[in-house]
Amino acid sequence: MKLVRTSAAALLSVFLPSVLAAQDQAGAGFALNGLPYPGLAVTSTFANGDVLAFDGSSIARYSADGTLLVGYANFLVPVYPSFATLDATESYALVGESTNHSLARLDLATSTLVPLTTLVFNYDAVQRSGSNWVVSAATCGGISCGNKLYTLDALTGATVEEADLSGPSGPVAVDPAGNVYYANQAGASSLVRIFPAASFDAAPVLADADGVVIGVGYAGSSDLLFDAETGRLYMAENNYLTGSTRIRAVTASEANAPIVVDALPFGWITNLELRHGADAAVFAAYQPASGGRLLYNNTDFLSSWTRSEVTPLRPQLALSGPGASGAGALGLDVSGGVPGGVALFAAAPTASLLSVEAPFPLLSAVPLLSPLALAEVVVLPVINGLDGQGAASRVVPHQGDLLGVLTVQALLLAPDLTPSATTNAANL
Repeated sequence: MKLVRTSAAALLSVFLPSVLAAQDQAGAGFALNGLPYPGLAVTSTFANGDVLAFDGSSIARYSADGTLLVGYANFLVPVYPSFATLDATESYALVGESTNHSLARLDLATSTLVPLTTLVFNYDAVQRSGSNWVVSAATCGGISCGNKLYTLDALTGATVEEADLSGPSGPVAVDPAGNVYYANQAGASSLVRIFPAASFDAAPVLADADGVVIGVGYAGSSDLLFDAETGRLYMAENNYLTGSTRIRAVTASEANAPIVVDALPFGWITNLELRHGADAAVFAAYQPASGGRLLYNNTDFLSSWTRSEVTPLRPQLALSGPGASGAGALGLDVSGGVPGGVALFAAAPTASLLSVEAPFPLLSAVPLLSPLALAEVVVLPVINGLDGQGAASRVVPHQGDLLGVLTVQALLLAPDLTPSATTNAANL
């Protein structure tokens, strides 16, 4: 997950909200916000929002607003940072750098940097279980001689070579079952592979052919992230030759892979992290914003170093016209929905609303959340097609007798008529 080039211009971005966030574009059904970013650093985020940052000269902890909290370690001679990744318990971080190629454990309680081992050109690391991590490193010493995956014990420093793969160093991810995901950077076969846990843990060193190809046609990857809540794999897709810079949800073919973020050409996106919400919403397009936050860093290597967050953007239902406040025509206005889809409208007594939204019992890839009490729901005889912007408007008569009595919500279907989202609920 390392950065590729550095510049003194990075000082311009220290502690400032991300500038590139305004230039990056969120994919359909998502929203994008800039975050404070402590300069040219690889980062890892604590559960409370604090940020661990390793810029090659120091490792420090910052609050979510960019305030320096703790200085953990300093390097007398600056090094090139590869990663500084928190373990699940937030008691330590695994730190890698590719100047001296060292791996170390930063014990956060004591600010002690404990040397572990050396892996030449270590690139990425992900915690698999307990003290066991998977590390990606081009230990052959170059960008065209292949890449290896190792299991590293972060307590003892012991390493085991698990895979010897083609192409330059690539990112790794794991799922709760222990399966390992790997993708090449640009210039290789642009494939995404999964190495099943059983084979990854077996004695023979794995090769490319031992991985199951689950995605083809990608421009090259700098980072991977597995969402254990939805089972989706996300990729930071970067190509320093064509300029492609985006975040995608991985599918069998890049041509059908949804774009979560589309950035300006010739950026470099790294440090993908996902923070789940506390309710039933998930991180997916058109979900409530509480579904989670996807964090990432981006740089153009010249003047902009940014940190941003992506959140789901829920479609909105607004009530308009004289019928919204009395007798007369009542407008049901949907915005931010699925382009080319369909809107269905449902209503229930306001007095019966649930205190916490619950999923509608409909077959869907994501939760269709609603506060409407299912036993009280009435589907309105109103069906509207959504335009190319995901908007629709329907006018219905209202005698004015339902003010304070009825709550309305829209259920949105995709163009293939599969349920895809719900709007907010609007009270008359």
